[in-house]
Amino acid sequence: MVAIPLFTSCTKEDDADSLMEIRLIAWNQLSENDKSTLTKSWKHALVTETFYNDKEVYAVVFNTTYDELLGPIIVYIDKSTKEVLGRAKRL
Repeated sequence: MVAIPLFTSCTKEDDADSLMEIRLIAWNQLSENDKSTLTKSWKHALVTETFYNDKEVYAVVFNTTYDELLGPIIVYIDKSTKEVLGRAKRL
């Protein structure tokens, strides 16, 4: 018997949908006041991978009108459960 490996791949569309879902989760936890200070649509927030409390997470970065003073709003989301774990402290 010969084993034939099966390969699956994510398309760019799948990746884009996944990132949009992560952005939406982060967006939904922002207060109305936070939302009113964004300088661009939540749909264009930067999503990166990083570590938070020794866990591999997504970091969603929302730029605001207060970035120069306080820094951006950064929301950390667990990669496996997609739960909001916390936010970065702003100055």
